[in-house]
Amino acid sequence: MTFTDRLSILKNWLGLVLSLLVLAVGLWLHFTFSPYSIKTETIRIDLDRDRVLVGKLFQPVQTSTPYPTIMLWHGVSSSKEMMEPLAVELARHGIAALTFDSGGFGESYRRNHSEEENLQDAQAVMAYVSKHPDRFDLQRLGIGGHSMGASTAIALAMNSPKIRVTLDLGMNADVTKSLPANLFMGIGLYEEFHTPADMREMLQQATGETISEFSIKGDFLKGTARQLVISATADHLTEPFDPTLIQEAVTWAIQSLQIPKQAISLTMPQVMLGWFCIFVGSILTVGYGLRDVSGLRSPRLLAFGVIAIVSILIYLGANGSIPSRTATSSILLCAVLLPVATYAVRVQRAISSFFRSFGLYIGAFLIAYAIESVVIRIGDLLVRPSYFLGLPQFIVYLPIALTYSRVQEFNAAMFPVYSNGLVPSWQLSLLFLPELIFPSLFLHWGTRGGRWLVHWLRQPLRLNWQKPNAKTMTVLIVAVLSLVAIVSYQASLGLVSLTYALLAFRVLLQLFLIPAFLFIVIVRSRQFQRLENWFV
Repeated sequence: MTFTDRLSILKNWLGLVLSLLVLAVGLWLHFTFSPYSIKTETIRIDLDRDRVLVGKLFQPVQTSTPYPTIMLWHGVSSSKEMMEPLAVELARHGIAALTFDSGGFGESYRRNHSEEENLQDAQAVMAYVSKHPDRFDLQRLGIGGHSMGASTAIALAMNSPKIRVTLDLGMNADVTKSLPANLFMGIGLYEEFHTPADMREMLQQATGETISEFSIKGDFLKGTARQLVISATADHLTEPFDPTLIQEAVTWAIQSLQIPKQAISLTMPQVMLGWFCIFVGSILTVGYGLRDVSGLRSPRLLAFGVIAIVSILIYLGANGSIPSRTATSSILLCAVLLPVATYAVRVQRAISSFFRSFGLYIGAFLIAYAIESVVIRIGDLLVRPSYFLGLPQFIVYLPIALTYSRVQEFNAAMFPVYSNGLVPSWQLSLLFLPELIFPSLFLHWGTRGGRWLVHWLRQPLRLNWQKPNAKTMTVLIVAVLSLVAIVSYQASLGLVSLTYALLAFRVLLQLFLIPAFLFIVIVRSRQFQRLENWFV
């Protein structure tokens, strides 16, 4: 056997070996750091016959009832699971955490978005807690949330003397020097909606002074303590999962509720990394593993097998034989593995190229996002250069946090009931039936569409300027005037404001337009194309 032959064999096996290694690391992290000691309980609050709030209680370790308790609320397009990392860490430090789905989200009752009704939901949870003094310590209560949930938390805390601590993640609001009680403000440096500058103004409003972030002002016993923490490793989407913000929020809650401080390190960042490694490692292992299976030639038969596994998982989750969380996560994994498996069987040698291309373009997007983040926050970075040290962790942690959050959104969208039992939605079939009818449909057309898009993006730029005729100019002027008239009319009704429009445009720039532009520049560059030719 020649050296070239041996190198070819090594190259073929390297992908599978690395995939198994990633999977093994993920399993080790999961079983080593999962908070098995934290017991949870599903809580249902009947507002009336047709409206039910569904939540989860995270019971603290080595703490007897009544528990010091903090109620947590999630953001828009989210669910109670988004606050689970913070809830788990609070429970590990002796504080019970109640996470609820607001009306219109998750497993709670259906309704349209309403800040007033969000507050009513929070008041209902507060009333529930007040009715159970045997379980919850009414002298040591707190509330917190992220984004929309933080707005709800602040609104309730401003008018509730029972609240002793308020945790605000990613939301700017009007506050006073004494209300809400013991206010913690946590924000990501790369926050898109409420900038660090906005939060510094809120801090000044809350203290009556100009103080820097990380400084503590006020008295915990009097409820006037205030602090702003800016994490160099987070943006708006990742704030609920950011280790820095979680650690600081837990420390703040312990001080506010006068709980003995324990030297306990965070565990949820390792758990989330483990989930991510299991997710990625499983996909790579299935793809590389099936690539070299010579006896398997029927992708449709493979699809039948995956659907059979999903059916078993639904049955076991529905009757309580396995935890519903395990069932839903496994079903999502099957939904992702199915197109990979059918594509690997149908076009065996193409799966390696697909994995490398996908990884390369994800890397290009993360680089574009990093450049955009630095440009947007260059002022803060220059004032405090130590913030630069958090940039690598922010970029690495971004796909981990986004994967976790998308899994939770999948649970809420595909399973109307998933806390006690499991009830799938009909939409779940849309993830599996297309691959059963047309095996490798998603990846076959996805890769073709991706190649076409990249080819189109790399076309030479040709600017053919022609003087517009009078008809074109007339249409353009009429369109602009119509848009201005519509916006002005909406503003007169109070349905839209210039501030809101500017905020929406800024968010659109930061989240989509600037990263997309930088991504295109990277993809068009000769250096990237040379790397792609060598790597793929």
